[in-house]
Formats: sequence, structure tokens, C-alpha cells
Amino acid sequence: MEWKLKGEGRKADFSYDWDVKGGFRNYGLSAVSNTVMLAINRCWMNRQHFDWQLGQNSTAEFEIQVPAALPVRGVSRLKLIYGKAAPFRSWLIGLKLGISYDHRRAYDSISKSFSPDQIESWGFILQPFGIW
Repeated sequence: MEWKLKGEGRKADFSYDWDVKGGFRNYGLSAVSNTVMLAINRCWMNRQHFDWQLGQNSTAEFEIQVPAALPVRGVSRLKLIYGKAAPFRSWLIGLKLGISYDHRRAYDSISKSFSPDQIESWGFILQPFGIW
């Protein structure tokens, strides 16, 4: 179950959009903790102007998931991404950088079961993007 609030605006060379999501994820499995989640995304682009300010020609994403039941505590998923774009002809070309963190029980597809212990994993995100 999710609740989402979204907005956007467009002009000839300028566009922005944002959304905020919050909700509850019920996995329906006793081996996986249900989670409460919050996600925020924003994108602010101007095709005619490049600015090094943090908010201009940028995109940002944030997501956090927290187990909904005790005794499981802490964050089960965290994702932070920031991207910057520059105009190139009629396009915007950019690069997103970020980190992701997961603290979950791993699933083994061969034995079709979850590991008994939770595993921490960190990831680095490097993602080119373009807007035409």
C-alpha cells in the first residue's frame, strides 16, 4: 500500500517534477520483515542554462525502508542519489552518483530459501542519463 503525491511543470526550455511516496510493504513471507517506506524524487532542468548551484539542472532521489515489526530494528534499505546535467544542443546530458545500503536476508534461488542471518551490502551508483 502506497500513498504518492506528485507535481510537475513544463515550459519551453524549463521543466521540473517531484514526487513523495510513503507506504507499507507487506511481503507476505514469514522470513522477510514487512517494511514502512519513504521515497522522495525531484528533477529540476533548464535546457538553455547551466549552473553549478546544487538545485539547478539536477536530480535527487532518496529512499528509506524500515522494518515494521519488532524485534527487527534499524534500516533495511537506504538509497541516496544525486545527479547533475548540462545542456548539449537540445538535450541535457548528465551523471548520477549515489550509494545504496541493504540489510536483509539473502535469498538462495537454488534451495528456494532465505538465509538465516541478515546480510549487509553497500553499493556505489554511477549512472549516465539524458533528457531530450
